[in-house]
Amino acid sequence: MEQARSDLVIGIDGGGTSCRFALLAPHGRFETTLGGANVHTDQKRALHTLTHGLEILSEKSGLSADALRGSRAYAGLAGILNHKQAEEIGKHLPLDHLHVEDDRCCAVAGALGSADGFVAGLGTGSFLARQSNGFIRLIGGYGADIGDEASGCWLGKMLLAKVLHCRDGLADPSDLTRKTWADFDEDLARLLTFAKTAKPSEFGQFAPDILGAAEQGDANACALLQSGADYIVRCLEALGWSAGARVCFIGGLGPAYQSYLPTAISSCIVPAGGTALDGALMLAQMGSRCQDRQLS
Repeated sequence: MEQARSDLVIGIDGGGTSCRFALLAPHGRFETTLGGANVHTDQKRALHTLTHGLEILSEKSGLSADALRGSRAYAGLAGILNHKQAEEIGKHLPLDHLHVEDDRCCAVAGALGSADGFVAGLGTGSFLARQSNGFIRLIGGYGADIGDEASGCWLGKMLLAKVLHCRDGLADPSDLTRKTWADFDEDLARLLTFAKTAKPSEFGQFAPDILGAAEQGDANACALLQSGADYIVRCLEALGWSAGARVCFIGGLGPAYQSYLPTAISSCIVPAGGTALDGALMLAQMGSRCQDRQLS
């Protein structure tokens, strides 16, 4: 295998909802965005998205696929569970110098750079992290099946569970639960079929309704957000957060939780230094893998 080209760098931020690509070349920066690339829930679709994204970078930059093959490259992908799976995904992509990891690592790199701090990633999925003295510790990010608390997917699932509790008389209904039940035509079979087959992003489509209802003071919506915020607090405490330590919230749901957090934490929230795509480019340039400096 030839040595990686120092003048070409590719970063890929492959989230569950959207996948972003960037190429740094001597004649400019080229980007594109496609649909989600979760290799756990739909590997075939994820590989198609990744391959197509690289083809678009080739077209936009005017560089051949062979030229891009020699790039220094990093892909942070939703759904990567272990190193073996990462290597297998890498074998299917036309890049000779590619590091593949799960998408939490490039998000931390983008948000914090090389600085110490905490990150709460709250989008379709969720995770929390601490970076200290160059090492990273991660919590969560285990996927929609049994994890991703406080995420958009989780909020959607919890809303549907609340709808059923209201139906059974175990909770008081609200405008939010009544609207959601009506969206399913008050048909139990339809709701349960949706819950069985829906992808994380489809559950996440309920999040805007929940946020909007919470702004209007809907009791069930506020309770869901408070539950998510409590999880965030527990994770930060487990990571060793102390008063004054900065926290970066990334992902679309971050702002929604701030008013539900203790003031000691919310007052320490600072903007992320960059995006997960910036982090992927940085790790590609460094030829670095998060797992080499990850604490268990």
